[in-house]
Amino acid sequence: MVGGAGRGGGSKKKGIQEQVSAFFKGKKKKDGEPSGASSRPPLGREGRAARLERCLVHVGFVRPSRLPSGILGCLIREHYPGLVTLPDGTCEPAWTYYHYKHAKDNSKFVNVATRVLNEFWDFFTPAEGKEDECCRVVGKLLRKLIPEMYYEARVRCVINWYVQEKRISLPKSNARLRLMTREQYNLVPPQWCASNKVCYARIVDNWAKWDEDRRHAEEAERELAKVKATLQSHDARFASYDQLFAGIPSTGSHNPSHQADTSPATPAGSTSMPPLANPDLHSLRRQFCEFSCSSPSLACINYA
Repeated sequence: MVGGAGRGGGSKKKGIQEQVSAFFKGKKKKDGEPSGASSRPPLGREGRAARLERCLVHVGFVRPSRLPSGILGCLIREHYPGLVTLPDGTCEPAWTYYHYKHAKDNSKFVNVATRVLNEFWDFFTPAEGKEDECCRVVGKLLRKLIPEMYYEARVRCVINWYVQEKRISLPKSNARLRLMTREQYNLVPPQWCASNKVCYARIVDNWAKWDEDRRHAEEAERELAKVKATLQSHDARFASYDQLFAGIPSTGSHNPSHQADTSPATPAGSTSMPPLANPDLHSLRRQFCEFSCSSPSLACINYA
């Protein structure tokens, strides 16, 4: 009896192990059913960071803990040149990769852009046969990361200010939509620009102008929503008069834009404003980068 119980317990334990292994291995494919990558939907267009990681080989025995795009971001912040004098005599912060190429470096390298690239190749080397593709992707990624560095720094300043002054941990999705003043930005400079006060003052001027433009746009949007709500309430009132006295349905002749207006109506007598639509965060990032790179001295430069 004892032996039988032991054999039964062993078979039960074996059955549990088979179930666990089958769970981690996944379901067995049926006859004629594709398996592996062939059964998955085709992938979309590959991003620059993924392409860069695919065509790079790390140097040394230990793989870096950061992704290649993250290491590039660290290098452009560590070697931030501050104010850069362009060939036309304009002196302004390093908004783009074009500024990094004209920023003089105190080391053995010609400019800051060359130093960033050389230190990046200390961590990685191009895969065999992919040297041209790798250099092309690194150049495009640098042109994208440098303007976005200011966007991310502004969001981080908003978060730090709320933590420091209000003792509020603001989520990043909410901090992107917050607007601040010059005095608030001056209290929480980013680490990579804290020592260069003159350059940071120019950056803060750019951020403050961006916030002011967004503030005016939001006020105009509120006024437009208020006008639309008033017109819709008047149109509804006129429609009730037409149906009462003429006995025919109203066609919206009192408001020429009534048929083309698809915004939600506000009930008559209500004082609450229609909620503003949340902007697309990707388009907000792109608009900020275009706004930062809208210097007159950069109008003739192609960043593609």
